[in-house]
Amino acid sequence: MNISFIDLSIIAIYLIGIVIVGIWAGGGFKKQSSNNYFLAGRSLGWGVVGASLFASNISTVHIVGFAESGFTSGLSDGIFEWMAIPCLVFLGIFIAPFYFRNQIATIPEYFERRFDGVSRTFMVVFAILTALLIHIGISLYAGATIMKEFFGLDQLWGVLLISGLTALYTILGGLKAVAVTESIQSVMLLGGSILITVFGLMMLPDIGIADLASFKESIKPGSLSMLRSDATVAETGGIPWYAVVRRETH
Repeated sequence: MNISFIDLSIIAIYLIGIVIVGIWAGGGFKKQSSNNYFLAGRSLGWGVVGASLFASNISTVHIVGFAESGFTSGLSDGIFEWMAIPCLVFLGIFIAPFYFRNQIATIPEYFERRFDGVSRTFMVVFAILTALLIHIGISLYAGATIMKEFFGLDQLWGVLLISGLTALYTILGGLKAVAVTESIQSVMLLGGSILITVFGLMMLPDIGIADLASFKESIKPGSLSMLRSDATVAETGGIPWYAVVRRETH
């Protein structure tokens, strides 16, 4: 991929800058109390918390992979993201107040209070393994793939680099460092996605697509439909809309 020196410099500056911001937001190299380290001193506003939650769930996986699979399969491919909404509402209305009343910061802490230390350790190990295998590992791979395309860096070294930079400000700064940096990355993810869409549309005339009609002619019929019927799926592939509410049998 032909990436200019200016573009590469911007990417490198951003990576270094986000680490510096994270360390600064977390108080630098000063020793912190457990309340400040794990709960950010209870000083985070709803905007930072919301943006942090957004960036925790939306990552390079969505830009690199889900954008294409959503176009291929329709809404059904991302229905699990929509189903997170009622779960988060339930968490905010019922579970979070219980945690606040009992001054519980984490689920493993609750397990230790409710059961014992063994259950807490099991929960910690289980949470780490599932996070690594289900979400973090895939996100690191997607990020490393981009690093390979931009910098020619081997994917293994890309994973180690991204992990090292993230671990640096996370370990030093705690929750506040994570929340502040992810708030910034939420803006970058949303802004970057909008720019990718705009620039992609601007490049369509270069390949002979001047309007919506010619665009539809250049893709499979029904590809712009989010709720796809069996007939559409037969033409485009993917998953019919009703697959989100019942199991397919063959």
